[in-house]
Amino acid sequence: MTHLLVRAYRSYNRAVETHGLVTKTATAAVLMSLGDFVAQFIEREPNQPFDWQRHARLVGVATVFVGPFLHYYYLFLEKRFPSSGGFPNALKKLAVDQLIVAPVNLAVMMTVIGALENPDPNYVKNKLSQVYLPTLKVSRLYQSKIMILTWFKAELYHLATCELNQFWTSPL
Repeated sequence: MTHLLVRAYRSYNRAVETHGLVTKTATAAVLMSLGDFVAQFIEREPNQPFDWQRHARLVGVATVFVGPFLHYYYLFLEKRFPSSGGFPNALKKLAVDQLIVAPVNLAVMMTVIGALENPDPNYVKNKLSQVYLPTLKVSRLYQSKIMILTWFKAELYHLATCELNQFWTSPL
């Protein structure tokens, strides 16, 4: 089993190196899809059907926005604060991410998903007022700890962020 996981990890890294944008976009879409399946399984009432429209919205946003954005964002961070700079650069990446990019990215993502769900601006505003701050707090609590570890190995940034995004789908 360990050998299979090592081979899968190496294959994924080769795909990231040779087809970075496509691989990372597909990663975002697949992990958002899995996250929504899990979230809906946990949230649904026993007789409530699976919400395929919600699922399509989330996967669509992951494919069109999240995957490409994170690809270029992490390239920028790595260029500006190389992993070879050790812990000080990892802290700089964390500061930029948590203080600037994560709050804006989360607000944009929630706004787009809310507008796709219901184009009424009041609906989006109410939804944001209900879920934005609690989601941002959870993000800061968990994402910062995990991201500081992955920022020593640049190829893990995107995968770790997409994996964490699974947990964000529940309030969306």
